Amino acid sequence: MASWAAFAAAFALVGLAELGDKTQLLVVGLAARHPRGPVWLGATTAEALMAALAAVAGAALLGVVPLTAIQVSVAAAFVALGLYLFWKRSRPEPPAPEVRARNVFLASFALVALGELGDKTQLAILALAAATQAPGEVFAGAALALALLMGLAVLVGDRLTKLVPARILDRIVAALFVAAGVLLALDALA
Repeated sequence: MASWAAFAAAFALVGLAELGDKTQLLVVGLAARHPRGPVWLGATTAEALMAALAAVAGAALLGVVPLTAIQVSVAAAFVALGLYLFWKRSRPEPPAPEVRARNVFLASFALVALGELGDKTQLAILALAAATQAPGEVFAGAALALALLMGLAVLVGDRLTKLVPARILDRIVAALFVAAGVLLALDALA
């Protein structure tokens, strides 16, 4: 029975902690610019990998690198990417080449994995796995919650492309990256 309790606790805790998180905002932005399938698959794969790392070996990373350093580095990368997207959008741009699904998957995977480093969700998974001594069940509950939330973010991003003109959407996506970086920095420094 304890294993089901660990699964349910991880599903509920991670689901609530990640709802509206910067990673979801990031995936909304990616899905607004790229095909849904590779974005969801890349984001979900990254979330599952990061959840597994947190459930099994997260404490080792925190023992070597201070959490604040990880969070501030990730925040700076997000802000830089957002500013780059603003700058890129202000320049005349040739027609965009067809983006391969593999590249969308890899970009989604890398950005979500980077965004989850030192995140509150990772710390929650780490703490819950240690407290319940059921890392497999904690991982399964967390991974299921994260997959569902990434699916929701992809659907929202896809709907935005039908409601908002591309020029405005590009600026929104850039602003989401900057906002995610600022929120992470504030969280890290609090």
